[in-house]
Amino acid sequence: MSGFCIDCNFKIDSFDNLEECPNCNSKTIPCSDKDQVNINVNWHELKMLTIWAEQWGNEKCNGAGTIYSIAQRIQEQYPNMPLLSLAESIQDLGKKLKIKTNVKGVEKDKEGNVK
Repeated sequence: MSGFCIDCNFKIDSFDNLEECPNCNSKTIPCSDKDQVNINVNWHELKMLTIWAEQWGNEKCNGAGTIYSIAQRIQEQYPNMPLLSLAESIQDLGKKLKIKTNVKGVEKDKEGNVK
């Protein structure tokens, strides 16, 4: 069964004997490709949900890395839409203004996966 790590988006060819993500060492249950669904939602609603989840993750879970990974997967499907997370929006603004923002959790590796 193939899928991906919910924390870093790393593609996983097989879950057999998998105890942790080979990329980020997360022990969370990976997402199966067979469970993908399509949902009809307004982008503004999705952005609101993402920002609420991002805030909750930062307050209650020491970071919102999983939320950023999910938002990144959604964003890749609609690259011309506004950024979903507040942190990525701030980071993007920092790049445009040429200032370092130090937004925790939205840094990406060379492949574009959330670190």
